[in-house]
This record gives sequence, structure tokens and C-alpha cells, in this order.
Amino acid sequence: MRHLSRIRMGLALAVAILSATMLVCAPAWAATHDIRFDDVLDGNVPGVTVSNLRGNGNYGQNNSLVGSFTNETGETLRMYVPPGMYFSPSDSGVQPLITGGCIVEIPPTRTGQTADVGMTAFCGDLSAHVPGADIGFTYEGLVPDDQRTLLENAEREQTDLGSLQSYVWQMTNGDGTPTDEGMRRLLEGGQVQGPCPTEGILIC
Repeated sequence: MRHLSRIRMGLALAVAILSATMLVCAPAWAATHDIRFDDVLDGNVPGVTVSNLRGNGNYGQNNSLVGSFTNETGETLRMYVPPGMYFSPSDSGVQPLITGGCIVEIPPTRTGQTADVGMTAFCGDLSAHVPGADIGFTYEGLVPDDQRTLLENAEREQTDLGSLQSYVWQMTNGDGTPTDEGMRRLLEGGQVQGPCPTEGILIC
């Protein structure tokens, strides 16, 4: 009987580990979420705020844009960062940042405390400097539709971030002509998303 109990416990643990792994490994477009980054920026998420948006000394990485979040809901929230959000730097000699689609977790915070959370972002001006941690950023809106198409399809296909950074520069500093078959496929692969009808489904 004890042996059977141990087997059952082992199976339950294995299922739990598998489920957690599947959740962590799910691409942003297939994973559910609780809130959206743009809604947080607009002040439309009760109990959640973000401040001190800044660079991280790199580009085209999953932590290139950092924000200090408060989360007074008492629960860890999964936040969707839509692709194509444009952030202008506090220093005109520094590259702007453009978000890639990703989902990040915002942990609960105590009064007076914040949690630093990194988000996927790409540099948007090859002729300027890489954003350092001392450079602040302000959200200005969405990039043009052709750039959003590129980024949204890259999110679905889980395109390598290094390749995607070069594609973004081709859109912002070049003439937008595809540099290879991968970029051409991303530009021709679909249309930009419309408004999101509800929370917690797919990539809306």
C-alpha cells in the first residue's frame, strides 16, 4: 500500500513538473496572460504601475528594456508585452527601443517597494548609441504597420533575436527591402493585429 502511494505521489510530481515546463516554454503568442503592458502604461490596471523605464546596456535581448513595477494585487501576474511599442530615449544620441512580443511575470510587491522586470526590446537606430542603464525611456506609441507585421510574425515563429535585430535595423535605417528569405517571410506572413477583445487569450 505504501509502495502504491509512493508511485502515485511520484506520478503527480512528474505531471506537475511537466505542466510547469510546458507553461514556461510556451511562446508568448500561445500563452495566456493576466494583463498587458500598454494597459499598465495607460493606468488601466488597478494595483499595478510601472516607472523608471530604462535601458540595460544591450539590445535585441529579453531584458533590453527594464521597468520598475509595483503590484499590489497580492498575486504574481503574467503580463503580455505587445510587439512594436516604440520608446524614445531621454538622450537623443541613444537608440530608441522597440518591443518584441513576450510574456513576463510581475511579482507582488510591498508598499514602497518595486520589482525590476526586463522585457524584450530592439534598438531602432543603427546610427546612435546603445542604451545604457542610465538612459530613461518614454512610450510614444506603436511603430508603423510594416514593422509591426515583421515583429508579430517573428513572435509567432520564435525568430532568433539576433537575426530579428538586424531585420529591425533594415526597417529603421535601410529601405525595408528584405535582406534574406527569413525577413521576406516575416514581412509577407500576415497582417497586424487589431484591438484585443478580451484578456487572457492568445496574443491579444
